[in-house]
Order: sequence, then C-alpha cells, then structure tokens
Amino acid sequence: MYFFAGTDYPTSPLYDSMISDKMCVDTLTKKLRGGEYKTFDPFFRDIRLIFSNAIRYNKIFKDRVVLMEQEAEKVAAEQAMYDSNRPQPDRINIHDQEIKAYNSALLMQQKSEEEITKCIHCTAERIGRLKVERNMKRRKETAVKAESKRRAIEREAQELEERKAAEKQGERASCGRILER
Repeated sequence: MYFFAGTDYPTSPLYDSMISDKMCVDTLTKKLRGGEYKTFDPFFRDIRLIFSNAIRYNKIFKDRVVLMEQEAEKVAAEQAMYDSNRPQPDRINIHDQEIKAYNSALLMQQKSEEEITKCIHCTAERIGRLKVERNMKRRKETAVKAESKRRAIEREAQELEERKAAEKQGERASCGRILER
C-alpha cells in the first residue's frame, strides 16, 4: 500500500498533483516526539490524512484495474463466441496488489476511526474523573478550612468566656477585700 510508513513518496507528477498535503507515520511520529501536537485535533487530523491520501492515490489504480479486468472479460467473452470449443481462460486478476492496497487503506481508515473514537472516549472519561477528583479535593480543602475556622472561633469564644470569668473573679475578690476593710 502506498504510503503509510516512510517519507519515500512517489516522485511521479501524478502523486504530486493528487496529494498536496503529504503525511506518513514517520512524520507523525517526529511531530509527536517533537511536541508539535498541543491538542488531539491536529494529531487525529494527521492520522486521518495518512489514510485519506492512501485511499485517494490507490483508488486511481483500483479503478484502472477494474476497467482492465472488465475489458479482459469482454475480450474473453467475444473470443468464446467465435470459438466455443476453446476452453475459457480463468479470470485474470491484473494488478491484484493495487486493489489490495486500496482495500487495505479503507480497512485501516475504518480501524483508525474506531481507535480515535476510543481514544476520545477514554480521554473524556479521564478528564471527567480528574474534574471529579479536583472537585472532591476542593470540597475537602473547603471543609478543612471551615473546620479550622470553626475551631478558631470556638477557642476565641472560650478565651473570651475565661477572661470574663477571670474578670468576675477579680471583681469579687476586690469587692471582698473592700468589704473586709
């Protein structure tokens, strides 16, 4: 199949005229390792581009092969009409590799879309879990702060009561001394 892995694209003008935005697995890997993908969208776009390029390029060969096979069948049918005693040749499968390349590109595109969908779902699920975890952490921190504040207020209230009690105790003691004199 043309051209999933390396950057050795065909040098034919046909390829260049058909495929303006070239992409392969090697380029995708370099961009991934180089940190060029900041979000999933461009990464998924490049994956899709690999397969759409392969389908577009290989479709021409597939269509050509189908036409050639149809023509060969017509010729064989015409020959059979003139020479009915001659055995019919087996169907000639010309350029089977091109048809396989096209079909493989279609299959791989379908599988990549399935994997992209799984990746999106897993990512969304993970993001959802992270949001829940962050919310739980915030709630816990808020509860801890509230509890600390409540204890501080209770301590202040207790200290205030103790001061008032001490002041009352001090006033009674001073009143008692005054009465004793």
